[in-house]
Amino acid sequence: MSQPSAWPIPPGSIRFVLPRRVVAELTQNPLSKDLYPLAMGYYKQASGHSMSRTRHDDFLFIYCVEGQGTLRIGKLEHPVESGDLLILPKEQIHSYHAHDANPWSIYWVHCDGTLAAEFFTP
Repeated sequence: MSQPSAWPIPPGSIRFVLPRRVVAELTQNPLSKDLYPLAMGYYKQASGHSMSRTRHDDFLFIYCVEGQGTLRIGKLEHPVESGDLLILPKEQIHSYHAHDANPWSIYWVHCDGTLAAEFFTP
């Protein structure tokens, strides 16, 4: 699993990473092996939050519920605003950060599975 941020979460936020033994069970279970969560959370007014991944081995959804941020993929930067859903496929090198003056509040989920790529295909 791609490493979730070690950024210290503010009050009212949560980060939950599934234990490896639970993930191992999810990969084998016929009801969950196609798509299962690895980690999830909510960062409230995430001032100073940033992440840069040169190795990304799972799928990531980020939903911005308020505030602003920036996503960088390759040399392109994309503004992120309230209501935006970011969908980052496996192996997509990326970085992102919360806006300094108006930091985002985001929900996020790392996931994987035998059919996970199918959920990311438009």
